[in-house]
Amino acid sequence: MMPVPPDPVPRMAAPGYVVVVPVLNEAATIAAVLSDLLDDGTDWPILVADGGSTDGTRALVRDIAATAPRVMLFDNPGVVQSAAVNRAARFAHSIGASVLVRADAHARYQRGFARGLAQTIDTMGCDSVVVPLIATLPDRGATRWIAANVRLQSGWLGTGGAVHRSAAQNGPVDHGHHAAFRVRAFLSIGGYDAGFAANEDAEYDLRLTEAGGRIYLQNKWPVAYCPRNGPGDLFWQYWRNGRWRMMTAQKHGRRLGLRQLLPVGATAFVALSLAAGLATPAGLIPAALYFGAIGAGAARLAKGDTGLGVRIAVLAAAMHFGFGLGVIASWISAPSRRPGETIEWA
Repeated sequence: MMPVPPDPVPRMAAPGYVVVVPVLNEAATIAAVLSDLLDDGTDWPILVADGGSTDGTRALVRDIAATAPRVMLFDNPGVVQSAAVNRAARFAHSIGASVLVRADAHARYQRGFARGLAQTIDTMGCDSVVVPLIATLPDRGATRWIAANVRLQSGWLGTGGAVHRSAAQNGPVDHGHHAAFRVRAFLSIGGYDAGFAANEDAEYDLRLTEAGGRIYLQNKWPVAYCPRNGPGDLFWQYWRNGRWRMMTAQKHGRRLGLRQLLPVGATAFVALSLAAGLATPAGLIPAALYFGAIGAGAARLAKGDTGLGVRIAVLAAAMHFGFGLGVIASWISAPSRRPGETIEWA
């Protein structure tokens, strides 16, 4: 049995849903996110699952909870988001909630977001709801790098055509940005694999669809999030994504899709070209073609702003090489068995 937060909500009717917000050092954004989620006219609980913040996040949540008792702070000893959501699912089950909504601490949400997702699960009869994830400038503190990243992730160069990265049509899908789960379905297949520090969503979706579960993309409730600031942050974000995406493929004996293979191919293509360039200038031609294509795509996204275009091109290369190198690193170091933990259904 997974441990649950202490002191479940006292003397309350079974809620329709529970919201979980995994956090780790999110002092800059947590107040705005909780303000969004509290603005839905219900008294249903919002669990802030803290993985060990040291930046004042916990104090901010306690201050908010003092005036909004349905906000509850609890520890996430597992640190990663997958462990936080698993723990929250146990809690939701223990108090009779039928839907678990997952929210991110660095995103913004429309009024009625959680209620709308719970209604979607009820009306569509699905087991999971995913939503569009749209890169957006923050309310304050936007830099030129963030602006470039937002522009990059508004086009194919930064999203690879992922359906859930645009205001796509509603309908059944195999994967998307996780927003809500039917609690019983989530627990019945073991929840997230808490051995995954990233890409736990795609790994879960594979198990859910293999078990006959249904995922529905609801475009009425897009999530606005502020992307990383600078090429270094973006590189390591996508290196992590690539590494765990490859682990998902390895765990399930699957091949990467074309969208994942493209940055891997670009990484190898450029590396071989640069190595060949040491012997002859002609060897640099393939790398030049890649960077030329990136530059052309960035220029279209920049719409005449040269400085922004340069930043977009740098970020695109950081994204592609980060993901590609993450996949390659996982492939090279692949053990015969991946550790993992899923929750037991009771």
